[in-house]
Amino acid sequence: MAGKKKKGKKGRRKGSEELKSLSPEQMMEKGRELIASGKLRDAVSMLKAAGKQGAEVKGLLFQAYLERETQLRAKGMDEDARGVRLQALSNMPEPRELSENELYTFAQNSPFEEGINLYANYLKGNPRSDRTETLIAGLALLHSPGKLPGGIGDDFPLARDSQEVFRAIRLMNDGLWEDALEPLSSIPRSSPYASIRLFCNAMVSFYREDDRGMRRALSMIPEFSPLMPLVERLSRPVPDLPCLWDGPLNTEDLRAELMDIIENNNHRGMKKAVADFAGAVFPEISRRGAAISWS
Repeated sequence: MAGKKKKGKKGRRKGSEELKSLSPEQMMEKGRELIASGKLRDAVSMLKAAGKQGAEVKGLLFQAYLERETQLRAKGMDEDARGVRLQALSNMPEPRELSENELYTFAQNSPFEEGINLYANYLKGNPRSDRTETLIAGLALLHSPGKLPGGIGDDFPLARDSQEVFRAIRLMNDGLWEDALEPLSSIPRSSPYASIRLFCNAMVSFYREDDRGMRRALSMIPEFSPLMPLVERLSRPVPDLPCLWDGPLNTEDLRAELMDIIENNNHRGMKKAVADFAGAVFPEISRRGAAISWS
């Protein structure tokens, strides 16, 4: 063990010596290479070293922290990701100076209002980004803000159709999927909100037990939409979903209890009984009329 520790110290000393031999420009180039290869922690260390020697590294540090945040969220390490996001914010350039990829990546992990304000500022110096608009439109469904944030004018790309969309989202959150189709009927395929209409169509088809219609609607949702985790879940073949008899279960007893509560007008106990029965019959899917939780 002692030999290994000694070798480790030598390796660190050698790496430190190599770092000292690099110019700030070489460190920045090395940082770019590390970002491209996904070695983001090493990239941050390299770029910080370049910054100490006077190099302007804020833009590259922002990129490294941004991609590190996405990396951590993919691993379910949300608390660590939030800390890295703060580092990204401290190195963030002006929104109009962002690349389209940086804009999309940052908005991907943003609340709806933050994402839409960022995009509004980005547009002051850049052309529209279709995939970012689709992303932010999907965040409206997931976060249910109810309206566009203040200060967003009628000429903003996502302002068109927004009232109809937010009305439909309220209906969807109440489980009224077929009713939600009505305000969405005027949404064209070219709209950033088209994914919401497609998702609503898919849910209506699901409750009608129209698997073909559901899959057709889901297949038309762009892969860069934030609805994709829901799309992938619904697209799984039924045998892959958790089965109702994974554990000991007697649905007949639950059904009898539910009917007894209904017959005796015990409204206080009804909500729990309905939830228990629905969860027992199919744990992963809310039954007809039940609202989906987006959290």
